[in-house]
Amino acid sequence: RLLQQYAGADSAEFTVGMQLGSTEAVKHAVHAGLGISLVMESAVKHEQASGWLHAIPIEEDVYKDLYLVHRSETSLSGPVASLADLILHSPDLGSIEYK
Repeated sequence: RLLQQYAGADSAEFTVGMQLGSTEAVKHAVHAGLGISLVMESAVKHEQASGWLHAIPIEEDVYKDLYLVHRSETSLSGPVASLADLILHSPDLGSIEYK
């Protein structure tokens, strides 16, 4: 999904060989020579510093969909509701739709 967002229409030229369940699994697959991947900078700092993986910074802004999740059987209240409200209405986070 991140590759599709970054490459736009050109992403149709790429073949997704596998989808893995965790960033750790992705890093091991890349290290094993199975391909390349886009990952968050914070996820590969240690591997890059140790030389285990080579990380190339992407200079353009890349956005990722994030969700604020909570237990469906309960409604938010108290400090949790205040934090959720702060996150959902922060001008730094762009447009957010609460469902």
